[in-house]
Amino acid sequence: MNMGKLIKKVSADTHTPRVKVRKIINSTVSNIIASLKEGEKVAFPKLGTFKVKTRRSRIGRNPKTGEKIQIVERKVAAFGTSPLLKKTLKYGIGGSKKNGRKILSISRINKYRRGNFNS
Repeated sequence: MNMGKLIKKVSADTHTPRVKVRKIINSTVSNIIASLKEGEKVAFPKLGTFKVKTRRSRIGRNPKTGEKIQIVERKVAAFGTSPLLKKTLKYGIGGSKKNGRKILSISRINKYRRGNFNS
């Protein structure tokens, strides 16, 4: 899904004009970026967490010449998926079986999220 499709889908789901949805999404992304620049984590409980990681400096090689070079320490953005998203992708959402695997309902996935694996 790209930005245009996301805007169209959210607009249809919320009955909000696309122009407003585009502004909201752009603002959300800008605020996530600003928080990451400040070193803060940005968590979406059902989706995952954005955070900044530091890659330590190391010695690398120039592939053309084989010469050793120093690669400096740098910060990179990272995203970790939530346990709920992992289980949703693993088991699916629905109420039937597909390819021999049980597809879970949202309520069943929420039980997984709460740690009630046996019920």
